[in-house]
Amino acid sequence: MKTAFLFGLFVGGFLCAADAQGPAPETAPPLFPKGALISYGSDFLSRDVPGEQDQLSPTSQPTLSYHGNFVFTWGFYPNFDLTFSVPIVTNRFKNQNEITGTGIGDYRILLKYRFYRRDSERGTTQASITAGPELPTGTTGLNNSDGIRLPASLQPGSGSTDFFLGLNWTYTGLFHIKRLVADEDFHSLLRTTGTQETHL
Repeated sequence: MKTAFLFGLFVGGFLCAADAQGPAPETAPPLFPKGALISYGSDFLSRDVPGEQDQLSPTSQPTLSYHGNFVFTWGFYPNFDLTFSVPIVTNRFKNQNEITGTGIGDYRILLKYRFYRRDSERGTTQASITAGPELPTGTTGLNNSDGIRLPASLQPGSGSTDFFLGLNWTYTGLFHIKRLVADEDFHSLLRTTGTQETHL
């Protein structure tokens, strides 16, 4: 079991974000063939408390959200990884009152393929592509204390079938330092219309 945290802070807007590290610091290489990893990562996101309002807006974002991600990754074939991700999501919205809800988030099934690797005296360059669906398995029926259903933006699940696409590049041996790594991660989540006819 592995837990890792990488924290970032944007002081000007009082935005505090955290991103959980994956199976390794390098994102492009797959696991070794026939290898497997079970991990747990924690993601935090904090936002400013919004201005006073009489009603909860349908587009309200949580003032604090926490994702606990259980991840199983399997290197089933050389250069290929298969990953299953199951998040536990807690969203808290604090304005005049505080609304909190916890539930299962949307499952994600991802296939990674390393399509490029080059070894040299200076280091190793690798590139991979990752793609797969995010399934509408998450909770979408949380209510507030008055029994009113929370808007889609505060639900742990989206209610939509989405598609994840990522591209990763890693260079090991930067500046001729054996363990110094340059790593880039580009990813996008292509969303469809989900719960409460909302496109997040």
